[in-house]
Amino acid sequence: MSAPTFFSIDVWVLVFPNFLLLDATGPIQVFSTANDEARDNGLPAPYRIHLIAAGGGAVASSSGISLLADPLPRRSLAGATLIVSGGRVDDLPSLAMPADSATLRWVARAGNAAARCCSVCTGSFVLARAGLLDGRRAITHWADVAALRSEQPQLQVHEDALHIQDGKFHTSAGISAGMDLGKR
Repeated sequence: MSAPTFFSIDVWVLVFPNFLLLDATGPIQVFSTANDEARDNGLPAPYRIHLIAAGGGAVASSSGISLLADPLPRRSLAGATLIVSGGRVDDLPSLAMPADSATLRWVARAGNAAARCCSVCTGSFVLARAGLLDGRRAITHWADVAALRSEQPQLQVHEDALHIQDGKFHTSAGISAGMDLGKR
C-alpha cells in the first residue's frame, strides 16, 4: 500500500485599512489550530495561510493594531480559499472610489477563481461590490443588514442566519461566525 498523498490549501485573508482585527485573526487562528493538530498527529499542515492587502505592508486595523500583509498575489487563486475580512462599511473598498476599483477587480477575479470564497461580517459588502454575490443569498452583521439590502438590491440578504453558503460563496454574520466559518 502506498503512502497517502497530502496537499496544502492556500488560505488568503484579505484586509483593508481599518479592518476589524478579529475578522482576520479569528479565521487565521482556526486554520492555524488545524495545522497544529495535523502536525501533532504526524501529518503535514493542511493549510498555508497568507495575509494580503492592496499594496501590502503594514495595515492598521480599527483597533490601531497593524498587521504586516503581503501584496495581492498576481497568480490565480484556483483551488484556494479567499476570506475577505470586514470593517466599518464606510472604510471598505467602495464602488464610488476610483482608487478602490483595482482592488474590487482583483477580488472579482480571485473570488471567481478560488475554490471557496468567503466573507466575515461586513466583508460581504466587498464581495457584493465586486459583483460576486449578484443574485445570491448572503448575510452580514445584523447591524448592517439594512445597508446591504439598500446598497445591493440584487442580493437575497438574510438577517437570521450565522452563515450562508450559496455555491462556493460563504458569508458570515459576525466575528465569531467568521471563526465558525473556518471550520466548515
